[in-house]
Amino acid sequence: MECITDNNRNGIIYTYDGTFDGFLCCVFRAYSTKRFPGKIARYGTVTPSIFDEVANIQTGRAEAERVYEGIRKNISGKALYYAYLAFMTEREGMEDDIFEFLRLGFKYGGRVLSMMNNDAVLSVVKLKEKAYREADKLFGFLRFEELEGGIYYAELEPDNNILELLAKHFEDRFPNRRFIICDKGRGLSAVYDARELTLLRGMPENLPPRSESEAEYRRLWKVFYDAVEIKERHNPKLRRSMMPKKYHKYITELRRFPD
Repeated sequence: MECITDNNRNGIIYTYDGTFDGFLCCVFRAYSTKRFPGKIARYGTVTPSIFDEVANIQTGRAEAERVYEGIRKNISGKALYYAYLAFMTEREGMEDDIFEFLRLGFKYGGRVLSMMNNDAVLSVVKLKEKAYREADKLFGFLRFEELEGGIYYAELEPDNNILELLAKHFEDRFPNRRFIICDKGRGLSAVYDARELTLLRGMPENLPPRSESEAEYRRLWKVFYDAVEIKERHNPKLRRSMMPKKYHKYITELRRFPD
């Protein structure tokens, strides 16, 4: 990809559908038209001034793939991973920092990852760490319950949009097991049928009931959790620091069940 200089800055605002592919299509438009956006934002989230031009960028898989490959080839796969995780945080203004990070990457190559004196690069690194820290916690905290038919189901409400990252982790861990993971806060679902992983908008309907053994497994796990605790060292503050309270309602050992 040809580098765009700061002289190409103008009052154009790119808006997109909020997906990572959509964001990459904004990058594609900037480099293919030589028009460097002053801002990138989701559809309907910005109010332009009378001097601004707004371009609604449509998401195209082919364009996104070209940018994927351009980042891998001209910067590095690690830089692509950083940009992807930073994007998951959904922090306001993240698109502008990630775009600047990639712009520098196309100019300087893989060295961009060591340019920590640049505000955009530092922001992307911090956002990447923020998203990965939460995902790393949920790799261990996420609890599945068994439904009839051998389907495993889990719910969560993460701060960051990390559903795809979690789903791919469990796909690798349990390649032969069918599961559904739902991000209730965002209304997103990841469905794995032991062959293919699919990300969907919306929550699943008409789920099978819990399997007969699920209640017993819950009881046994709670008994084990209570049994291994050393009562004299009970420390709720330390537990909250290691297992944040926002996750408690989805963790079997800390939930209360009618059954």
